[in-house]
Amino acid sequence: MFTRMDQSTKQEWEHISEQHMPHIFDMPNRIMGMLKQLQTLTLGFSTDQLHHALQTATMARRAGAEDEMILISLIHDIGKVISVPNHGQIAAEMIKPYVSEDAYHVIRTHQDFQGEHYYQYMGKPQDLRKQFVNESWYAKAVEFTDEWDQAAFDPKYKVDSLESFEPLVNKFFAAPNFINNSEKILPILALIFVALFSSCSTTQMQSKLTAKSDPSLCYSMIYEKDSVSIEFFALMLSEAMARNLNCKDIAQDIIDFRKKTTGSNSNGGPNSSGETSSSDYSNEGVNWVTGQST
Repeated sequence: MFTRMDQSTKQEWEHISEQHMPHIFDMPNRIMGMLKQLQTLTLGFSTDQLHHALQTATMARRAGAEDEMILISLIHDIGKVISVPNHGQIAAEMIKPYVSEDAYHVIRTHQDFQGEHYYQYMGKPQDLRKQFVNESWYAKAVEFTDEWDQAAFDPKYKVDSLESFEPLVNKFFAAPNFINNSEKILPILALIFVALFSSCSTTQMQSKLTAKSDPSLCYSMIYEKDSVSIEFFALMLSEAMARNLNCKDIAQDIIDFRKKTTGSNSNGGPNSSGETSSSDYSNEGVNWVTGQST
């Protein structure tokens, strides 16, 4: 293994990429671990910080808040495990790849929004939230702060268990949001390769992919994935993501392109030998967003 990056090899980076995978997919467990650590912090409040987090999230849940608001209510103070003074910014940067921009900003600024209730005792302006009044997420930040966060310090409040929120943590932290805020089915290893192999040859391969039509790109991802390098397949995935391409939506076009390219009269999907219409593609063992096997 290299001791300087400028002396590294492709094989070494492939090994590093592989070793990243368990860490990436272990994010839900690490979030749950940090939440448990909050129980050791009271910091002078009437409840420990885990109880505060659970009360905030429970109040949001019982108010009928959307899942993402419940999630950030639960984890808004996990940054205190690292540093109390700037815990909002720490938590926000940690969760940024996994939540919406609105949720990110609500957590990043929540200390300033809370300041309306107590900053006068710290010699700070109470109206710091006013600078964000025109932001799209302002109303969410006000609701989170005023309805739940600042009111969640009651040791007698019957909170929902931490375990009851675990499915929500798993849902949001299963994989980062590299395409959009709703897609979680991303090939993480492919994205790592795209970042690592940004050489001249990669640029040339990318140019070829950019010139491909949508049916041609989908055809390559589905039917040729076993015959191309990992780097090239990663670039195909990246190009499809950049186009927000769902191959299933153009299944008939792919069939037509395949017939034109191979001369085959089969309408079957990948690994299919029967006559199958494009409407039957949902039964194939293939993710039609990425071409990956399910």
